[in-house]
Parts: sequence; structure tokens; C-alpha cells
Amino acid sequence: MNNWYKILTATTFIYFTLLTHKKLAYVLLMTLLTLRFHAQELRFENVTAKIGIPSLFCIDMLQDTKGYIWLSTSKGLYRVNGNSATAFNGPNGVPDNVTSMSESADSIVWLATSTKKIYTLKKDTFTEAPFSKQLQNRLENTETIYSLQFNTNNDLYINSTLHTFVVNTKTNKTLQIPFSEPKSLMSYNCNPKYIIPVNGRVFSEKASALEKIADTLPLTFHTPDGVKTIKINYPASGNIYDYYVNAAIQNDYTILELGNKLVIIKDYRIIQTYQFDNRILKIHVDRTNGLWVGTLHGGLIHYSDFLNPKTKKQYLSGASVQDILIDYENNIWIATLNNGIYRSSSLWLESYTTIKGLNKSVSFQKGIDSALHILSFDNCLFKIDSIISSPVCFNINPSQEHFKLIRKYKNDYLLFSNGGIYITDKHFKTIQKTSSNPIYNWLGVVDLDPGDTLPLQGVSVSYLINAYAGKTENMVSLPSTITAYCKLDSRNVLIGTEAGLYKVNSATRKVERIAGIMNAVNVLFKSKNGTFIIGTVKEGLYTFDNKTLTRIDKIAGLPLLEYNGLDEDSQGRIWCATSEGIYCLMELPHTSSFLKLDETIGLPDKSILNVCIYKENVYFSVKNGLYRFAIHNALLFTEPKFFITAFKTTKQTYSDFSKRITLPSSENTVTLSFENLTFEAIHSPRLIYELSGKINRTDSLNSSVLVLNNLPPGDYLLTVFAANAKLQKSKACIKIQFSVEPPFYLKTWFIAGIAITVLVLLVLINRLYITRIKKREEENNRINKLINASKLTAIQAQMNPHFIFNSINSIQNYILQKKEKDAYTYLAKFSKLIRMVLHHSDKTQIALYEEIDLMRTYIEIEQLRFDNSFDYEINVDDSVNEQEIFIPPMLIQPYIENAIWHGIMHLDKQRKGLLAVSFIVENQLLKISIQDNGVGRKESLSYKKDTEHKPVAMSLSQKRLEIMADVFKQKNIAIHITDLVDTDNNAAGTRIELYLPLTLQGKEYDYD
Repeated sequence: MNNWYKILTATTFIYFTLLTHKKLAYVLLMTLLTLRFHAQELRFENVTAKIGIPSLFCIDMLQDTKGYIWLSTSKGLYRVNGNSATAFNGPNGVPDNVTSMSESADSIVWLATSTKKIYTLKKDTFTEAPFSKQLQNRLENTETIYSLQFNTNNDLYINSTLHTFVVNTKTNKTLQIPFSEPKSLMSYNCNPKYIIPVNGRVFSEKASALEKIADTLPLTFHTPDGVKTIKINYPASGNIYDYYVNAAIQNDYTILELGNKLVIIKDYRIIQTYQFDNRILKIHVDRTNGLWVGTLHGGLIHYSDFLNPKTKKQYLSGASVQDILIDYENNIWIATLNNGIYRSSSLWLESYTTIKGLNKSVSFQKGIDSALHILSFDNCLFKIDSIISSPVCFNINPSQEHFKLIRKYKNDYLLFSNGGIYITDKHFKTIQKTSSNPIYNWLGVVDLDPGDTLPLQGVSVSYLINAYAGKTENMVSLPSTITAYCKLDSRNVLIGTEAGLYKVNSATRKVERIAGIMNAVNVLFKSKNGTFIIGTVKEGLYTFDNKTLTRIDKIAGLPLLEYNGLDEDSQGRIWCATSEGIYCLMELPHTSSFLKLDETIGLPDKSILNVCIYKENVYFSVKNGLYRFAIHNALLFTEPKFFITAFKTTKQTYSDFSKRITLPSSENTVTLSFENLTFEAIHSPRLIYELSGKINRTDSLNSSVLVLNNLPPGDYLLTVFAANAKLQKSKACIKIQFSVEPPFYLKTWFIAGIAITVLVLLVLINRLYITRIKKREEENNRINKLINASKLTAIQAQMNPHFIFNSINSIQNYILQKKEKDAYTYLAKFSKLIRMVLHHSDKTQIALYEEIDLMRTYIEIEQLRFDNSFDYEINVDDSVNEQEIFIPPMLIQPYIENAIWHGIMHLDKQRKGLLAVSFIVENQLLKISIQDNGVGRKESLSYKKDTEHKPVAMSLSQKRLEIMADVFKQKNIAIHITDLVDTDNNAAGTRIELYLPLTLQGKEYDYD
């Protein structure tokens, strides 16, 4: 019945009653004025096609402890994960239609089929129960198993249309419970936690008899304390059915279904009875004492309080409701026999849409005088405290103007409309326009001073207005239409327009544009902590500190929205009315968490026109009216049940996630499948994941499948959270450690092998390079030796002509002096010497004995030249091996020549000359000593000045020694010259000591 009709009827009754019973009339009047007009408004959606169920005939529903919802239909068994259904028919499931389902305390799902078989489901595998065949044999062909139920001992009760059995699930022992009360309408086994109807042939056998007996029939209860019997009024004309008996226990109450009658019992006394026009198919009691009744062709009946028949609401008219399920997220699922599956998420939502004036969008303001005041577009005012009062409607030609704002003024109220300002008393009985009427299109008041002259400052669609003493003044004109306003401080006003945000100084009337916002500003709001919040049209949500705009929607991760309203609750949370639902920001100004409420979780529309917080409730307006919900219900977070179902690469599937998974380099694209069992919104699974390792990434996706493409080699940790439809993130998470192996060319062994190979190549190249350098150096040395050898040969060639020239001169002198014999002797020795010199001319080294022989021949020739004017002696020490020591040829001859020519020949018969040559090994060196008793070097120099002969033998020998040191790489080749003196310190000759290394032996150089 329409509420307004109720009010009219009650008012008429009160009027006539008032004449005779004033006190009673007053009580009734107060009761009517405090009627609760809000009611729970469920919005059901048929999700059969959305979740992929191919049948509209649904028999039973179950949500298991893992979180899946199982649906039994005429076309098989299906498992729903929140956004899709998986069929379990045929080989991978149950071959027959399932008639009933239940879950035991050990999380095993039990199923009964149309062929009277019992199956168990463990780890997605269906197995026929051991006692199934025995049970089939005990059931009649016409029977159907319609109920599976467990008691506290985990015993399974099986109800068919004619029998009740109990099975010990540990031993599989099956017993039939006899119906031992022939006079009872129904018998029950019960205790404080469960109640199980015991079926028998009572209905079918006694249906005709029951029509003839009294209207009072007994019900029998078998309890731990004994048998209890109560009687119930059951008219003979009532509908009696012989199957599908429902019963439930809630707290201390027992609720029974008997055909089309519902009986509520406490302490084995009938408390309440409900009679329905249609047969009852299902009863369900929720945790808030709400009673849900499914009927045949009569839809769904809901009592928010099952003890109060006035809380009744009816939904899904005409549907045959076979089963009722409230999932762990408090969503309601309805299985019907003719229309498929329905779902509702709006248990937490209350509606005012049945009240005229509140059944379409409204304008409303925060609480005034401990009540929420709401203005409708019909110019009706509603006050809401714990209840809603009867509306007060103002007759101000609503077709032309409507109220937009109400403000307290002294003991009265000011109402602002697009036609001016009105004032009304505190009881809203009278209303009149103020004298400040020349200004139309008032958007509202900026500041209100409770003085007697009614001064105020407000805004219209174009101006900042000052109204006082019956006059109005357009203080400041804004360049664009004004859409929002807020007092900034005692002198400044923030004004939002269709083209941005402005700050207006009301004293100087200076208008300053605040840079950063280009589009329309819909909302300006000042929070309790003094933060100014600006809501725009798809340009973001900002805070303002009188100097700087800070965009906070990006910080929170919100999408671009159109903000239509803002309000703050007692905990500082900001509730935003937007074009995409209601968003709640948890912390300001640097919020990073929020929740989203929209039509997917039960809101009647996603486009929210306004929002207001009052007494821990959120009131919001949409195009079809006003709604509210408790803040604690909106914030209620049920941890989503989610788990990983597959970890795949292109070639392999992994199932063990307790250890690190190692992937080959060629399998670096990973597909992970999750089950996010959230049922708040169909088709919106949401995952939030964090990938750390070689790649660091945080993201979210509206899917149950995560694909990670082309991961570079390295170690990874994937952390996945689930989020519900409100975008609340789960506390629990799934962590998967995995590694992508590098390709073989990046593996350590390969790199090490390459490094070793490169190192070996470098060593080989280096060695080759060094070898080439050595060869080049050897070649250079060989060339240098050839050059030096050539130099030695050239020097030797320079020495030989000098000696030969002197020797020929001597021979010539002998011939001129006609000393033929001496000339012959000289010529013989000279020819021998020449042969020896020529023989050694192409050699760089000769044996020491050969050098001594050549030296002796030379000395003897010189003796002949100087008429035997000197003697000589050659001494070779025993330590010297003349055969094995090698020296360059003609090395000693220049020193001997110098001793003879420049030392001995100038004695002028002072004494007979003596030349002594000795060879000895000293300090691993061959020491050659050449000593004469001539005039010495000092006196010899005076003779050189008087002769034209320029001696070159000594200088050539010195060069020869230097070249030898370079060729043979010897640093210990040395020559020492000592001037000898007698006892009177007179010159007594010269000693030359030549030191040669013994290592020169055998180093005959190959000129080729």
C-alpha cells in the first residue's frame, strides 16, 4: 500500500479519534510521524549468461571452503570462480544431474545424483562413495535424494522423498532412521546446532486421512534430552506435500517449513507462523537473523527480522526459488527452476525511493540541529535523525523555482532558490521571501552573520553578492558561470566556474585566477583540518593551501573523474560522488589508498549526483532517488580467496611453487593463471602484482591471467595480491620465486671458456708477436753482426795493408843492401804471414794457438827488420787451453806492432829491447799482457810529431774492441795500459793488458 495513502488513512482516523480519545490520538500521531520510511532495497541481476551457465533450471548451490560456488543445473554441474563457470560433466565430473550437495568438516564435497548415487570430490576428482551401491539398492525407483546434511559428528544424513539414512563417513556404515511417530505430521532429529527432518510415508499414506482429522497436528523432536512434541494448527484444507521438507536452527529458534506454512519455534513453543500463497521450496536464515524464503512461482520473500512480519519484502515475482546462498562476501545467490541464477550485492544498501520526493535526485545539506535536512526538487523538506519525519512541502510555484540550500538563521531557517531567498520558522509552518529579492539564481551563501539586519554574502550564477538591510549588491562579476564556492578566509572567497578556479577578495573586489585548472570546477570543500579540496570535471582532484594547488588523484591512483560532491566522515575520510561511483580516500593530503563503490557491488547507478555524511552513514543521490549505507558496511573487507592454478611457459607447466623455479633461456615468457574468488562483481577479477629482480614493476590487471613477456635472464620474485570490487587489496599474497637461465653464450662456463679461449689466443698471439719481435731482433742482430763483422773485416783489411806496406819496405831495403840471404829469409817469413792472414781474413774468430802462431811469425819478421835489436818471449799459462779459446784474428798484432815501433825502436841502443807476451786465465777472463821495455808513451809522442807517419793501428784496435763488445753482447771486454818506470822513476816501457771473455770461444759467426 502506498505510504501516502497510509498517512492519509491514519490522519483521518486520528482526527475522529481525537474527539473522544485525545491521549490515544496523540500517541498514534507521534507514531506516524516517526515512521521508518527507509528500507533495504535489493537489486537482483540475472547472471546466468554472464557466468556461462547454459540452463535456466537450477537445482542446488554450494560454496565450498576453498571459495568456489558449485551450481547444479538440468544440464550438469558447474563450478563458478566469480566471473566464469567450468563444467564438471561426463568423464571429468559427475555423469548424472546433481540433486543435492553438501560439504563435510574435513572439506570434502559430497554430491547426490538423479540416479541415487553418492559422489565425493577431493582435489578436483570425483569418486563414487563406497556405500553408494548399497544405498541405491535400498531406495525405490521413484525416490529422489534431495538433501545431504552433516551433524556435529560429521555423520552424513541423506534425505530422500521417502526415507532418511545416516552414514558414518569413517566406516561407511549406513543405517535407515525409521519414522516411529505414526501420528505425527513430521519427526525431527535435532540438537542446538542442527535439525534434520526424518522422512517416511506419512504424507503419501495419510494425505487423505489428514483431511478428515482435526486441524491440530503433532510435531515430534528427538533431542539429546529426550522426545519433545508440540502441536500445530494445520487446517485440513491446507496443502500437504510428501517431499522436500526444510528446517533450520538460528540461535534459540527453530524454523520449519510445512508445505506453504512457516513455523518459528522457541523452547518447543510456537512463536510465529507465516502462511504463504505458494508452496515453500527453500528457507535460509542469515547471520543477521534475516529470513529468506523461496517459493514456487511466488519469488523470494525476505524478512530482515524473521520475528517481525512487517519487515517483509518480496523480490523476483513469479520465479520458483529452489535454493538460496549467501557467499562469504555477503552476496546473495538465488537459484530458480525457471529463470536461472540471480545475484545481488546490495544487502548493505538502504533505499528511500519509495517516498515521494525522494524517488529522484535531490539537493541536500549537512546536519542542522542534530538532524539531516534534505531538499527535494519538489520543494519538500525532509528531516532525518534515526528516523525520517513526514515531509514539509512549500508552495512556491515549483514549476518555476526550487530550493538549493537551507541554512540556520537565529531560530529560523533560510531557504535559497533560483528565485531568491526565503525565511521560515523552526517548525517550517510559515515561509516568506526576504527583501533581498532582486538577485535571482542564488547558488548559496558564503558567510552568514547571525545579526538582526540579515547581512550575508553569497553567489549567484554570475556574481559574488552582498546582501544587507534589504538591499543586494553585485560585488564582483566572474568571467564564467559560477559552479561552486567556498569561504577561504575572512576576506577571500574561492569560486569555481565552468572555466577554472578564482580567488576573490571581498574587501578590494580583486579577482585572481588560480593557475593550474582549465576546466569546470564542480566542488569546493573545506575539510575539518582546514584543507581545501577542489573537484573538477575530468581534470583531477586537488588540494589548495591558499598558494599552491596539489593534485591528489594521481597520488591515490584514481582515474580521471567528474566530481559532483565531497564530504568528510568522523575519521577524516573523504567521500567523493563521481560520474563513476563513490570513491573513498583514506588519508589526505598524501593519500595512497582508496576504495571504490559502484553498481557492480550493488549501487543503483554509477553516476552519483551528491554525497553527504550523517551519523556514520553515507547518503547519496542518483537520478532515481536517495539511498544510504553504513560506513562500516562499506569499509568491511572480506579477504579475497585466491590462489595460483597454473605457471606455464610455452613448453612446460609447473605446479610446485615452494621452491625456486628455474626456466631455460628459451622459455622466458611466463603465463600465470590465478583464481581470484571474489563474487562482489561479475567479470571483474583484479590482481595487483609486484615483480622484482632484473625487471622491477608494480601494476594491476582486471584479469585472472598474468603474462610476463621476454624476461631477461636473472632471478625474480613475483608477489601477487588480490583485490575485490571495491579495489581493496588483500593482506595475504602469493609469492613465487623463479629464475630465467641465461642463454648458453651468457652462462658462466661459456663465458669462462670464451675468456680462457681469448686468453689463450692472446697468449698465442702475444707469443707469436714476441716470437716475431725476437725473430726481427735476431734478424736485426744478425744484420748488425754482419755489419759489425763487415766493420771488423774492414778494420782488419785496413790493418793488413799497413803491415804489408812496412814489410815490403823492409824487403826492399834488404835487396837494395844486397842482403839476398836476409831478404830471402824475410820474404819466406813474410809469405808465411801473408798466407796466415789471408787464411783468417774471412773469420771472426780463430783458436788462440793460431793467433799465437801468427803473432810469433809477425814478431820474427819485425826482428829481421830491426836487425835483431830486441828479443821476445811468449808465455802461455797452464790454465789456458789454446785449442778451445777463440779470439778474433789479428787482435794482438796492432798492440805488438805499437810496442815495437813506438816503444822499442826508439831505444837508440840504450838497452836491448824486450817484448814479452803472456796469456793467463784470471777471474774467468782471458788476460793477454803485452809488455815492452821501450821509451814509454810520453817520449814516444815526441817522435810522432817529427814523423809523417800517422799510426792508426791502436785506434783501429780500439774500434774493433767496441764492435766486438756489441756483436758478442759482452760488457767485460776491456783494455788497460800501464806506463812502466824504473827505480829512478824513468820511463821503462809500456804494459798493455787486454781482457777477453772465455765465452767467446766457439762463437764463429755465420756470414750466410
